[in-house]
Amino acid sequence: MITLVPYLKRSSAGARALLASVVVLGGFLLNSARAADGANLQPAYYNNGNPNMGWSLMKSQAPNIKRLRIEIDTSRVSTATAKGWIDQAKANGFTDLICTFHQFGGSNNASDLMTAANWWKNNYNALGGGFTINLCNEWSDHTITASAYASAYNSAISVVRQVYSGTIVIDIPGWGQETLTALNAFKSSSPVITDGNLIVSTHIYPGNWNQARNHTYQTSDMNDLAAIGKTIIIGEFGTGAGACDWSGCVDFGKSKGWSCLAWSWNGDGGVLNMVSPSWASNPTATSFSTNSYFSTVYPKLSGSGGGGSGGPVAAGTYQLINRANGKALDNLGATGDGANVAQWAAGGSNNQRWVLSYVGSNAKLTCVTGGKCLDSMGRTTDGSIVGQWTNGGSTNQQWTLQSQGSGWYKIINIANGKALDTGGSSTDGAAMQQWSSNTSFNQQWRFQ
Repeated sequence: MITLVPYLKRSSAGARALLASVVVLGGFLLNSARAADGANLQPAYYNNGNPNMGWSLMKSQAPNIKRLRIEIDTSRVSTATAKGWIDQAKANGFTDLICTFHQFGGSNNASDLMTAANWWKNNYNALGGGFTINLCNEWSDHTITASAYASAYNSAISVVRQVYSGTIVIDIPGWGQETLTALNAFKSSSPVITDGNLIVSTHIYPGNWNQARNHTYQTSDMNDLAAIGKTIIIGEFGTGAGACDWSGCVDFGKSKGWSCLAWSWNGDGGVLNMVSPSWASNPTATSFSTNSYFSTVYPKLSGSGGGGSGGPVAAGTYQLINRANGKALDNLGATGDGANVAQWAAGGSNNQRWVLSYVGSNAKLTCVTGGKCLDSMGRTTDGSIVGQWTNGGSTNQQWTLQSQGSGWYKIINIANGKALDTGGSSTDGAAMQQWSSNTSFNQQWRFQ
């Protein structure tokens, strides 16, 4: 994000070449498939890069901020200062971090992107690791071609891979707005982007413009991103002036199981700060409070609004891993009511990504592929198969999450009291069963 001029960065139909403004997620934990929501931080511009982050307020008043995206402007702060931010976040329990190189937003110059890549190569280990790399904040504008975008990223990614094997986040072209160009860069240009371990990030503000589609950015454009076949995140979103329905677009992304990161906890340089005072107005402040902007964007984060998070695991999108065999809960790509739910070796498919929501304190699990809910199908006998069904009010689709310690949970059906169980199988494609609750690892699952 380009700070201090938060709206100049956003393009509109009448000003397509304007600078875009604001930018989060994979070691999201980007090194896993879990998709938590969170917020952005941009500390470099204030108090020589050493503002008070407001950790205590974030933990007490914003528990749904699970992931942080930290912007590092290397022209303003040292690697040591940036490491201090990362260390602070980790010390305060924020271990799901994305860090982004922030200097060349809107540039179409491939050498600028390579500068970012070489900075990561030279500094990732010095920063202490343990975070996901967002290669460069909002590199490229609305006019870049898919082939130029793909070629530049292929070269830059190969440099980062010399020191880092985890998930890399890349912002789509046009300051995070050109969905069709991004799709073509992955699917049809020459070359296409080839790295298999990427997360694709879009940024959503009222001023968003999709030049390739020649209209204001809208929910239908987001289907371009879904067609890429990668994990998608909304790396930044916020309010402001413009015709794009930012709120509806964020909701649309969340309906697809995408993680979203609000711009910003602090550091915007303008009005898009969730706490007061902003660092721009008081860079040495030590005490903060939430404000009206917080009340606008915070309800979009998982666990707040819409019924809340009523159980021991925060609402969000997860991969469910069985303790006995390490396999992931998978719907095998089925989209029909009544289809069996099975297990498969853990991978990046949406078949293995489940949206956790709550009805009161009861959990519901909806597969990103097909949008069907995990359902006991009205069956009550040990060994009966678990399936999926269109979202409804039946307790067949409601589950209790029972902690077994060390991050493992039993998933107990409300209708019949049975536990989700592998049946002892370790075979890819084996249908999941339900059994009376017992101490077997077949019934224990990790949300990641």
